[in-house]
Order: sequence, then structure tokens, then C-alpha cells
Amino acid sequence: MLILLCTLLVTAAPALQAAGIKVYPNPVKRGKLKFEVNTPDAAKVGIRIYTAAGALAWSNEYEAPAGKSVFVWDLSTPGGKAAPDVYVYRVLVGSGGSTIKQVGKVLVIK
Repeated sequence: MLILLCTLLVTAAPALQAAGIKVYPNPVKRGKLKFEVNTPDAAKVGIRIYTAAGALAWSNEYEAPAGKSVFVWDLSTPGGKAAPDVYVYRVLVGSGGSTIKQVGKVLVIK
């Protein structure tokens, strides 16, 4: 059984509160994990992936235009491809001094 944790923290102006964050597929197998961000205005997007032990496995920052943007983690880590395990992701979307934060877990399988 797979238990997923997903928390959405919104400290945003009303326009940014309409933003949506989707993470898929979960579980992910030999592919890519996609982060879909939909914002009403241009925004800065930061994505971090942590191992179950808390070590940073991958991170990146992007400038997203208004509308839907998809960002991809190709399962690469400093040590090679991500090993099968549970990883924690954190997505921050910021615009105009407002921030949306989503934290969740993703399962990488063989």
C-alpha cells in the first residue's frame, strides 16, 4: 500500500491562490517526474527533491510565464539515477511577494 502525503500552504494574494500544482506520475518508473504549475501571473518556481534520509537529491529554479508550465525531474541525482525509494518533493511558487508551497512524497520504483 502506498500512502501519499501532500500539503499545500498558501500565503498568497488572491490571484496567486488560484495557482495549481500537479505532480505526476506517482509512482514513477524509469521515466520522468513532471511538475505542472498553473499560475495566473508570471512566477518564480523552485523545486527540490530530497531522499528519505533528508539529503538533497535534486533542485532547480525556473521562471514560469502566466498559464501552464511543466518542469521535469529526469531522476538524475549527484550519484547517478535515483534509486528505488520514497522521495520528498517541495515546490515553491512565488509572485509579487506571495508564495504557494506544496510538499509531498513520490515513489520511485524499478
